[in-house]
Amino acid sequence: MKRIVLILALLPFMAVSANAQSFMRGDANHDGNIDISDLVVIVNRVLEGNPTSYRLCPDNKHPHLIDLGLPSGILWSCCNVDAKTPQSYGGYYAWGETKQKSYYDWSNYSHCDGTEETCHDLGGYIGGSVNDVAHTKWGGKWMTPSNTAWDEIDENCTYEWTTVNGVKGAKLTSKINGASIFLPAAGWRWQSDTSDVGVSAAYWASVQNDRNLSQAHNIYFYSDHFITGVISSLAYGRSIRPVRDETSCDVNADGNIDISDVVKTVNMILSGAYVTCPDAHHPHKIDLGLPSGTLWSCCNVGATLPSSVGNAFAWGEIRPKYSYDETTYLYCDNQDEEQCQDIGSSIIGTNYDVAYKRWGASWQMPSYTQADELIRNCKTEWLQIDGVNGLKFTGPNGKSIFFPASGYANGSYIYDNGGGGYYWTGNCHPRDNNFAIIMTFKNSGSIQLAGYYRVLGLYVRPVAK
Repeated sequence: MKRIVLILALLPFMAVSANAQSFMRGDANHDGNIDISDLVVIVNRVLEGNPTSYRLCPDNKHPHLIDLGLPSGILWSCCNVDAKTPQSYGGYYAWGETKQKSYYDWSNYSHCDGTEETCHDLGGYIGGSVNDVAHTKWGGKWMTPSNTAWDEIDENCTYEWTTVNGVKGAKLTSKINGASIFLPAAGWRWQSDTSDVGVSAAYWASVQNDRNLSQAHNIYFYSDHFITGVISSLAYGRSIRPVRDETSCDVNADGNIDISDVVKTVNMILSGAYVTCPDAHHPHKIDLGLPSGTLWSCCNVGATLPSSVGNAFAWGEIRPKYSYDETTYLYCDNQDEEQCQDIGSSIIGTNYDVAYKRWGASWQMPSYTQADELIRNCKTEWLQIDGVNGLKFTGPNGKSIFFPASGYANGSYIYDNGGGGYYWTGNCHPRDNNFAIIMTFKNSGSIQLAGYYRVLGLYVRPVAK
């Protein structure tokens, strides 16, 4: 441990800016930044020992912490409050109450004076409080999920109506790491009746409706739909699926909190990464939460703003020019595009890499693999920023970068400007030396990796080396 403390003492006080409303992995103290203070928290967690999280229950000793790889780092329980297995229904609770009842209505609801119109204000949020049955029964950092936590599940998981050990319910499978949880269709309770068991279910969130104190947020599902943002009366008996905000310290999302998380946090701090541009001094290294940890630039080579197109370059050239064709390309034999010179199957990090040469050693052109990862792991949206058309890539952690619809230069003319984006990777086409691999997208929503003539002028979006 002395070695770790020495590393901490030598680190510069650099911070990775984060959204304080949606905690990212590594923001261990939830202050909206990733800096030296988070390393202290993570080291302490390593020394203390930590609860282990899983992608699937490893045994029958429930509950387990299930890590769905969510951007917030929140872990979900494998089963409901009062349930002994993931497919057990568990207990039914009126919102803010911590005991089950044989009868559910306003006459015996503990947070009103006998009627719906006399509901008490519990402060809007009960997560982790004395009014949270997940916290009072399970202790520690267990709590009822917020409506934001349910929304995150909806956005990052696929929904499947299925049957487990004879029990119908919802299987939610992470789009990020493939882990899953099962929510039994426990129905709900009103007065002395239990309704819709095996048909549907409603699970409470920890947030009271700020417009009507007699209501709170919950989710609802049945065979065809999983619905978040539902508002229901507080007196109904509904299921509780606890969560635990443990994995801010599990930086590398492997289910453990150990020295590898310390190392990754150190690298994040030293890399100068951000989740949004912190100022107008572009470029910045943007962390989209990609599996490889690749950081993308916020803007193109030659651009001073994320919405600026920047300069066009022929593949392997490091200076913009007035015309782009075989007659001006530096690496064509006899000025014939059919005889392009071999300057390497990959020019990344070489003297032919315009990002490396113009921005310095910490930057380089993206590889085919990095571009493919960006496409596969990000949601895309065609939109306009500062009057410029382009494609917004939103990563697994909810952060985004904008690629202007740059068009491409052929001769002295820019084609498809505003209608499509054309961006070089650092890889030559494996079967035809006259082409290099590009990432291209259209306003129709299509996006692909393809081969393009090296002599043409395309744009470059660097990645951090």
